Amino acid sequence: MKNNSFENKGTFRPWSAESIQWYERASAYTRYHQDLSRHLLPHLRVEDRCCELACGTGSLARMLAPHVAAYTANDIDAEAIAYNEKILRESGGDALRSLTIVPGDWKTALEGQQFDTVLFSFFGAVLKDWDLLRRLASRRIIAITYGGRKKQADDRKSRQEHAEDIAGFLEEKRIPFETIFTELEFGQPLADMEDARRYTRYYYQLDEREIDAFLAEKLIRRSDGTLYFPKKKSLGIIIIRMDEKKA
Repeated sequence: MKNNSFENKGTFRPWSAESIQWYERASAYTRYHQDLSRHLLPHLRVEDRCCELACGTGSLARMLAPHVAAYTANDIDAEAIAYNEKILRESGGDALRSLTIVPGDWKTALEGQQFDTVLFSFFGAVLKDWDLLRRLASRRIIAITYGGRKKQADDRKSRQEHAEDIAGFLEEKRIPFETIFTELEFGQPLADMEDARRYTRYYYQLDEREIDAFLAEKLIRRSDGTLYFPKKKSLGIIIIRMDEKKA
């Protein structure tokens, strides 16, 4: 039986060298960003200039950039920016020639610029910064956020914009949009129990007595002896059509 006391314990942390590696391993193993990009590419054009806010490790940026004319990936986190710049230096080919990394707070780092499409994942910008955001995008804003049933008790998620909240905001302003609901696997492969414990300490607000019970409930042992922390992400992908109506 699942222990509900372990739900809603997750927390967001700044990027570290280890958390970047966890994230990239999860992306590669589950193909999460590859699957996500299939929902996004029909809304991008080859001639588009795109901008991604809060790009993190750049996993999504590297999927989308080869399909558009120019792709700007922005993040305020220094560790994430250093990782993105390292990947670009090591890419050694033309596949990512359209990708540019811009560090800093997007409100100042991108001030005065405009892109065909602006997109972001789990980044509260629609409700909090609409006036700035709408000036940044001339054609589309794509917000990837929580799409399942809204749980007010979930403190981590309640601090983020939910698809339900964004839809209500846009309807009130009479701004055209569509929502794509999907569920994608984005679990975490882990090398061993010590790796799993470090991962849990980093992301979950659990004391040491809770960690092993938490892992005993959550972890799956794979055929090669490594461990896997399964996780389904219920997404609401909001496509806001800025070229049809200015608010």
